[in-house]
Amino acid sequence: MAGDHGNAQRSDPPAHGRPGLDWGDLRFFLELVRTGSLTSAARRLRVDRNTVARRVAALEGALGLTLFEKGPQGWTRTQAGEELAGLASRVEENVLTLARRADAADRQLAGGVRLTTATHVCAALLVPALPTLRARHPGLVLEVAVDQRLFDLTRREADLALRLGGRGRRGW
Repeated sequence: MAGDHGNAQRSDPPAHGRPGLDWGDLRFFLELVRTGSLTSAARRLRVDRNTVARRVAALEGALGLTLFEKGPQGWTRTQAGEELAGLASRVEENVLTLARRADAADRQLAGGVRLTTATHVCAALLVPALPTLRARHPGLVLEVAVDQRLFDLTRREADLALRLGGRGRRGW
């Protein structure tokens, strides 16, 4: 470092980030920020609480910063943790935007899909849209079940349901 005459040498991190920094650790950090508890963060991330603690410790180690202080009321952010929380939230927003844009990209769909719908919905909405759907996604095989009975989507009786009113969460 310019002007640093001490024995410790410091090199600037590469342009792509700090060595050892795992961007995935930010997810664990942000969830701990949001919940204030290892147990709650672990539950929301569907991992063990030790995994959350390990990933946050790895982030602290990679950054060389203490991000939390553990106390009787849970985990409290340090000043560095406060600053990183704002930056990490922006990183998360950008990653989610990237994922949404990738999902929205016009990809070639292929495979079978079973759709259940009522007769009038099929006639008025589905049939007119089929030529466009087939032209845009020729590899898509659409099986249409025109029926008034309930289909259980959780049991894969159908993949999609197109109805004019909901009949609960499971049956359509």
